[in-house]
Parts: sequence; structure tokens; C-alpha cells
Amino acid sequence: CSSVISINSSMVTVTDAYGTHGVNKAILTDEKACDSTWCTNNTSGTAKIMVDLGELVRVTAISFQGRDSYDKMLDFHQLFYVKSFRIDYKRNGRWRPYYMDGYHTTILGNQHGAVVNTKTFKHPITLDGLSITPVTWFGELICMKIRLHGCPYVCQNQLLSAFPEKMKGDLVTASSVKYPKNKPRQVGMDGLSWCAKVNDKKQWVQFYFNDVTLISSIVIAGNKIDSFVKTYFIRYSADGTTWDDYKQYGITRIFRGNHHPLHGVTHTLINPIEASYLRIIPVTWNDNICMRISLLGCKAGVEIVPTTLPRTLPLQPTTHGNTDVIAKTEDNSDGLSNGAVAGLVIAILLLLALVIAVSVFFFLKKRANSKLVEYPSAYSKAILNDEDKL
Repeated sequence: CSSVISINSSMVTVTDAYGTHGVNKAILTDEKACDSTWCTNNTSGTAKIMVDLGELVRVTAISFQGRDSYDKMLDFHQLFYVKSFRIDYKRNGRWRPYYMDGYHTTILGNQHGAVVNTKTFKHPITLDGLSITPVTWFGELICMKIRLHGCPYVCQNQLLSAFPEKMKGDLVTASSVKYPKNKPRQVGMDGLSWCAKVNDKKQWVQFYFNDVTLISSIVIAGNKIDSFVKTYFIRYSADGTTWDDYKQYGITRIFRGNHHPLHGVTHTLINPIEASYLRIIPVTWNDNICMRISLLGCKAGVEIVPTTLPRTLPLQPTTHGNTDVIAKTEDNSDGLSNGAVAGLVIAILLLLALVIAVSVFFFLKKRANSKLVEYPSAYSKAILNDEDKL
């Protein structure tokens, strides 16, 4: 997973640029074009390069290069490069800082001029957007161009535990159970296996996920003795009531299963299934219908969270050449904004006004009633007495 990830200028934005050194020069394509880089004279610590990839990818490394400006008449090289930077990345609409060992990591950049350097991440980052904030640099301008390495993101997380004791009771159910030791939660790869009570084509094992889930691969095995499923098909549902068969080319797909109870057989789905319920239905089997299953995939739902970039505030900024500038990152996304505070104050004032209005209304009403009872008739007394009872 180290191929160059394709980026074009429409995917890239920058906070600001110096002269003609704009967004179209922020992508590292030609390593020999040392004078062609994104540059900015904004040395306040807020300058950024941002990349919107439009889809999830796994980024394993980043390459970067500075600017070597050569004056032929003076035979003089002027260097501008980023010595360190921070990364924030976006996934499912949410911006997050790149952490390593519990810290918002500052990544070392170029140290010896406009040479191409590559930083390989200890842990690949799954993202669909990237923001790079220079922290220290060399020269009076911040100059940088980047290249990302990685591969397409494949949804391959374990969706259920291999251990029966960790399998949630309502996660897996079945049409029938042969023995108590073969109950549905034994269907995990480290379980004894689920076995159907009756060997016919009406049997099934069902998985329920709390959220809409993307299932990308299925692994099945037998019961560790001599019972296993040889072929099966899949049904899925959003609500547990209406079911659809998994199809390829318009035809219900019959999957090949096991020919030996111990060896797992994996099928990666050409069209991943997006559902809340999944059923595996045996078609043919050896001895008894018994299965151990592993499902791979990920949550299909998208988090609805603010997509605002973390705000960067300068600490000890300077524009002098050959000087390191340090920027501090603060994430205020969890705090109340000024607008939210103003709205809260207005709501409290309106509530107080309502309480005062109600109090005045009842005060005037009570006063009016007191005037009525100064010289009441017998009929009025009866009415007032009835009202007092109420």
C-alpha cells in the first residue's frame, strides 16, 4: 500500500499564496522543478495546504519538497523549505489531529534545502481529507509541495467477535439449534460452531447490527469434526422484515463453502452488502449443517459533526529568515460559540419576560376579583364560593 495517490489541483486549496506560487504548484509531480512550489509570506502560523480526496484512502506516507530559487546572474541559490509541520485529517465529515504516542505529532520536514523527503507513517491513516500546517521553516517564505502515498481503503474490520463469551446475545440468532453447546453465539471462529437441529434448506443463521453496516467479506468453516456447509446463499435486510437475495449479474449468487471442516473459505463480495440484518442460508452440506463464521466490513453510517478545521493560533511568530516559527494548535470545536451564547441569553430573557407577564396577569385578576366581592349579592357569593373550591 505505497502507490502514489492521484491528486489534481481541483482537490487542493491553500489559505493564501505568494505571487504566482499558488495552489497549482502545491502538488509534487516533477522533483526537478525546484522553483515551482506553493509559497506564502503568511508566517503567522495559520497557513495551510488542504486536500479533499472525495473518498476514503489509506495514506501510508507523505513526500514533500521545498523551493530552490536560483539567480543565474548572481549565481546564487535561495532556499525556502518547511522544517516541520502538523497534520490534521478528515474522515466521515470530522476533522481530527494526527496523533502519535498520544501527542498531536509534529513531523520533521526538509532539513537540507529543497531535497525530496518522505515520511512513512507508523500507523497508516484512513482519510478523505488532509490539512498540513507548517510549524517551522527556513527562509522568509513558507514553501512546500506534497505527494501522498497509499492505496484505496478496503472495509475489512472484524464485525463480530471470534469468541463465544464475547458474542452479544442479540447479535446472532438461528432457525434452530441441534444441541445447547451449538447455540448461535458459538458461530464465531473460536466457537464450537452453530449446528441446525434439522438438516434441510429452511435453516439459517442471522446477524443483526445496531447500525447500517457494510459487509465486504465472509469467511466460513465447519464444526472441527466432520460437519460443514458446502454451498450457501445470502439474504440481507434493512428492517428484518423485507429480505433481498445477494445477486451478481441479476442472479442469486450461490457461494462455494467448505470441503473440510477446519479450513476457512473466504469470499470477498464484488458488491459489498449494506444492511442491518444478514442471513446465511445453507444449500448443501456434509453430515450436519454446522458453521463457524467471520464477517468483515465496517459501519456504513456517516457521522454528522462539524467540518470546521481546528483553529491555529500563533505562538512567537516571526518573519525573519533562517528562524524557526512555532505555531500552537487549539481545537475549540467542543466549546460554545459566541452565537450559541447569545442565543442562550436571549432565550433566558424571553423566559423571564414570560414569567413577569404571567405574574402581572394573575395579580390584576386577583385585584379585580377583590373589587367584585366588596358588596356581593347572594348569587355572587355562591359563584365565588364555587370558584374557591375549584
